[in-house]
Amino acid sequence: MVVLANSTRTPVEKVGFALLGVDAPEFDEPQTPHPVLLAVTGLLAAGAPALALLGVMRPRRARFSRPLDRLKAVSLPLTAATCWLLALRSGEWGHVPGVLCAIGAGLVAATAAESVRRWPALPTARGRYLWLRAVTFALPVLPLAVLFCTMAVITVALP
Repeated sequence: MVVLANSTRTPVEKVGFALLGVDAPEFDEPQTPHPVLLAVTGLLAAGAPALALLGVMRPRRARFSRPLDRLKAVSLPLTAATCWLLALRSGEWGHVPGVLCAIGAGLVAATAAESVRRWPALPTARGRYLWLRAVTFALPVLPLAVLFCTMAVITVALP
């Protein structure tokens, strides 16, 4: 007999022994994940997209904060999408409410929509070191590309 389960809360062995009608040995019940893992899942799923939306919407008047330009208008939604997808791929979704995923998706969409709305009025790049702006633009693109390639390879490998 083969037992497959799409659950992280109940050990598969426990289900198998119950189906066979055999007394199952004592299994350790799965523990609640560490609170830090739950917090990281929440921050990646909704916190990072919220900060990206804030970065697109708020005026830049701080000393160390650069004004919005087209490179940042593209990199902020990409950063939000990267964090959100990373939370989906590696998060503790058995213990984190699913509505957090929907909130994060809405924040990613709102960030992209606000970037598109502001696009015509923005310069291409602002700042003294344009090479540094290009590097900070490329940083969120690389993990996003890796996530998409990984999901594509897994999808193609499925029968």
